[in-house]
Amino acid sequence: MFNIVKEKRYLGEIELYRQCDKGGGEQEFRIPFSFEVEDIRDGEIRIKDINPYQINKILPYIKKFKLFFRDKGSVYVVTGNVEKVENDRYYVSLDSGSLYKEKRKFHRFSFCCEDLERFRIRKDDRIFSENACIIEISRTGMKIFTKLHGNLSDCEVCSVESVETDNKFDIRVVEVIEDKNGYVVRAEILDTNINLISYVINGYIKIAEKILKKRE
Repeated sequence: MFNIVKEKRYLGEIELYRQCDKGGGEQEFRIPFSFEVEDIRDGEIRIKDINPYQINKILPYIKKFKLFFRDKGSVYVVTGNVEKVENDRYYVSLDSGSLYKEKRKFHRFSFCCEDLERFRIRKDDRIFSENACIIEISRTGMKIFTKLHGNLSDCEVCSVESVETDNKFDIRVVEVIEDKNGYVVRAEILDTNINLISYVINGYIKIAEKILKKRE
């Protein structure tokens, strides 16, 4: 039923909700990870070698994740339920009723303001904000939470620069939405000097560590 084979790595995704300390309110977080399928037997898979390793302390608590696999050129998603953990192996049953074809071209990843760096929004010498934060990012776009300094217009091209590092995004503003605590800027990413995948993964590793500390 599922085109899943042994000794191959697959992508998984954990879903959970967090209450942000700063802007962003309650956020749904989708934490990606990879793993190897060690064995398949009677509709159950045994997985190991989870990366990043912090997921090993979250997955037994969540007990559920989405598994992505390819079949005939398309990506499918099925829910995996953790039935048992033994010797760093996870015994996972696959819910055939949850199977669906993935339609998203790009995954969107959410963050609280406290998770990533502080950014400034700038166009030439004009600074719109010195205290902006990224609350959602994908390969092609982002959402920024900020209290604007001046008027930021739709279609305006500007830069989002880290106040703490050299990280930078060139963006085109799609929409500015007023929020009770400030503004949410939806924007298209035109260019960046960072590896987005590594940036997201490193950000989610920090989130995983925060979650673990709260559960200790």
